Amino acid sequence: MRKTLTFTPMVKRFLTFVLILLAASVAMGQYSTVIYNYELNRFGENEPLPSERNILFTGNIPSFIDVVEISIYNHKGLESRGPLAAGVWKRTFNDEGTAFSIPMNYPLQASKKYDVAITFFSAVSDEQKAELYQQLLANLHAYLDQTTQVGRSGFKLIRKSKQLVADLNTIVWTGLQNYRSKTNLSFNGFSDLVAQSIDNLDNTKLPASMQSLPDSLKEAKKAAMKAHALQQVKTQVDSELRFLLNQDWAMLYDQRYIDDYPTEDRPTHFAINAGYGGIWLNGKLDDKSSFGDAAYFGLGFPLSTSTIAPRFLQDASLTVGFFTRNFNGDDGTTYSGPIFNRPLYAGIDYKLFSFIRLNGGAAIIEKTPANGSGNSIVLKPFLGISAKVNISLSLDK
Repeated sequence: MRKTLTFTPMVKRFLTFVLILLAASVAMGQYSTVIYNYELNRFGENEPLPSERNILFTGNIPSFIDVVEISIYNHKGLESRGPLAAGVWKRTFNDEGTAFSIPMNYPLQASKKYDVAITFFSAVSDEQKAELYQQLLANLHAYLDQTTQVGRSGFKLIRKSKQLVADLNTIVWTGLQNYRSKTNLSFNGFSDLVAQSIDNLDNTKLPASMQSLPDSLKEAKKAAMKAHALQQVKTQVDSELRFLLNQDWAMLYDQRYIDDYPTEDRPTHFAINAGYGGIWLNGKLDDKSSFGDAAYFGLGFPLSTSTIAPRFLQDASLTVGFFTRNFNGDDGTTYSGPIFNRPLYAGIDYKLFSFIRLNGGAAIIEKTPANGSGNSIVLKPFLGISAKVNISLSLDK
């Protein structure tokens, strides 16, 4: 016989409330949009950047701009350190639009100042790509020629082969620092084949027969052998460089820099909580008549509003409030409250999803027996789930 799953009315009300809060939480998980104005080099109407929220940077661009980068630095700028956060937009195939959009999943601290760099890269034509290839190739070949010598007995590298390969990589990285690949292809250095070719070059010896040649003829022979020996290295370098540049590239067009741009202030705030919860009144835990459940309202006061505080302190608050109705026990006992004639509560709430909070603590109850005598104040545990709306407090400066 198939069994069906049943819930008590109290559990059903809990589940319904949770589903409503989850749906609202998903709907509010959005970015704060910031519009960049290229001509005026400002964000919107010079409003502060959003603080403690993810940002979506947008703006208008000419159709020949293929890549846009936004980098955020601390107030000391980009001269001596890397960015705190960076985002990039790349024009997709057949996209002829005139707007970019860059999500930045790095909430900025409130009441701070940041430096922002916005860099634009334009499309590279085939002629410009060919010119870049020739410039890089000439620099690589020149370096190989300068670092290879021919001694009395054979070839000699003026630097160790590993350092020589590292220098070749640096030449390419330096040459491409003002370019961006539209296909996310990055240059990770020349392959082991180049390193092996250089090692082979370093071990090449001159034939003994060259020692008997006149000096003028000997030098010519050495130069010819050097050119021939280097050709294998240069061929491998050429092949890998050509493969690298045989992609869609964009070149630096302009960079705008905004110094010490402020973020929104973080005002002091408290929260209004509205939730649904249950109180254990008496009896056994497995007896549903031992519990009372109702909606409740209260205030929450964050343990910390600092973004650098421990996560628990950021997500937890002290909360106090009252239940919207009193409870009656099976024995006729009334459970109310000592001040507003409603049960009160105090405890901790903790963030579950966005503005959804889990509440727990102690309910303050005035217990009145059926005969109306012998009232007493008791503390009972309660548990609930609530929605939170922050109310900001700020003073005029």
